[in-house]
Amino acid sequence: MKTFLTVTCLVSIVGIIGKIAGLVKANPPRDLACPRGDSSYGVFYALTLGMAPWAKESTRIHLIPYLRGVVFHLGIFASFITLILAVLGVDFTGFVRDVLLVLTGFGLLAGIVGILERLAKAEMQKLNTLDDYFSVLLVTLFVAGAFAYVLNFHGQSWFYLVTGLMFLYLPFSKITHFIYFFASRYFFGFEFGKRGVIKH
Repeated sequence: MKTFLTVTCLVSIVGIIGKIAGLVKANPPRDLACPRGDSSYGVFYALTLGMAPWAKESTRIHLIPYLRGVVFHLGIFASFITLILAVLGVDFTGFVRDVLLVLTGFGLLAGIVGILERLAKAEMQKLNTLDDYFSVLLVTLFVAGAFAYVLNFHGQSWFYLVTGLMFLYLPFSKITHFIYFFASRYFFGFEFGKRGVIKH
């Protein structure tokens, strides 16, 4: 199963490199307007306080879904740490295990709630595509695999299987938003900082 995981990981990495190459090659039009602000501060703001819940109207209005998303992504991050520890055969107990157990457990719960919300709300059904459902399902299964592994250190093969499936699908799905997210935040901060919209 480790061989399967290695192959799918390489496929995912090649796909991610292709996405990044596409972003670099895009070469957006040059802004000819005279600078009125600090683009470097704009980038700093976009990647820090600009992501705070009070900085955007959508998150101020929908605070609970925002917090659920934060918990879900923390669970994903903890799951990748768990995956690395599992592949390297590192034994972890005590505080590290407790933290990973809490993060993956709550992350799994947040993922399940997110799926149910997409299925239950009519407005979400109109907005979501098949890729949205499948991507969230695969990532939630990945977190579930990590949680199960941390819980009793069994089910390693199943954990590797769902992770490999996620890796295979990743380059072709919305999961790649983790690449575009940083690119879009940088572009937003640079351009609006330069124009003086984002100020100290």
